[in-house]
Amino acid sequence: MVLGTYGRRALAALMGFWLCGGGAAHAAPGGPGVADPDTPFGTVRVMPLGDSIVRGTGAPGFDSFRTVLRDHLIRDGMQVDFVGSQHDGTGADRDHEGHGGYDLGELAFDVDGWLTAYQPDVIVLEAGTNNVTQGDDPGVMMGDLGTLIDRIRAVRPAAYVFLAAIAISRVPAEAETGRIYNALLPGFVAQRQDPLLTLVDQSSVAGIDLHDTHHPNAFGYEKMAWNWYRSMAGVFALPGLSGPDPYLKTETYRCIIEHGTSTKCRTWVLRDQPDGSREWQTLLKRKASIDGVSQTVEFWVGAAELLGT
Repeated sequence: MVLGTYGRRALAALMGFWLCGGGAAHAAPGGPGVADPDTPFGTVRVMPLGDSIVRGTGAPGFDSFRTVLRDHLIRDGMQVDFVGSQHDGTGADRDHEGHGGYDLGELAFDVDGWLTAYQPDVIVLEAGTNNVTQGDDPGVMMGDLGTLIDRIRAVRPAAYVFLAAIAISRVPAEAETGRIYNALLPGFVAQRQDPLLTLVDQSSVAGIDLHDTHHPNAFGYEKMAWNWYRSMAGVFALPGLSGPDPYLKTETYRCIIEHGTSTKCRTWVLRDQPDGSREWQTLLKRKASIDGVSQTVEFWVGAAELLGT
């Protein structure tokens, strides 16, 4: 792989590696950085940090966005090692620091120990959903986020931090709070003037991208992985073309809890509508009595009608 000038400098700084001096990659607890024989860079230690979305609730096998993100980065030539005290998923690298139920304040309270133990070079931070569900004010959330970023910077001042604008809940009141919180994030990031802090918009993960009212399904996590990857590719000057791009799909298979009861897995198709718009719809089959004869009727239904949202 050939990296651009910025990418070479960024990754070299990230790994503490001297390109002209032949130095070794930065050592950390749990094992030293391992130099890739095809590049002058060692392995990049990535910590997925946050709540149950980081863990992977809602996805088969608890893979979250982590497995797909790792695949994107490796195909683009970036050697990565996910790190953390938690271990979920079905992929080759299951480590993370996703804690179900944790809000921003709780993460800030515990993050010092995790960062000290695992010494990440990159932190992928997805948090705030639990603050929204427990009714926190977005302004208070910004203060808690500031404390969390301060703790990260105190322990890992040279780490790259990718901060998520959160996915949007299917609960209307929570969706409004989440949108207000997300709208405050660009100003938060700009005010900090931290060149290693990057905002990543995950707010397009919503509706039928969610398995329940809060946690993505497998397709929602695929979208999250793509958003993380595209942002990281821009920062580290990777090609950024390690597809497939889920946003280009016109047919997907998604598992969703319908009407708050049971999980239904269906094929969804992005269909043209009479008004010129496009809408995700799924084909349903129902038994109906027509002229006294029982028949199977097929019809297309959109997400709002099917889920009652």
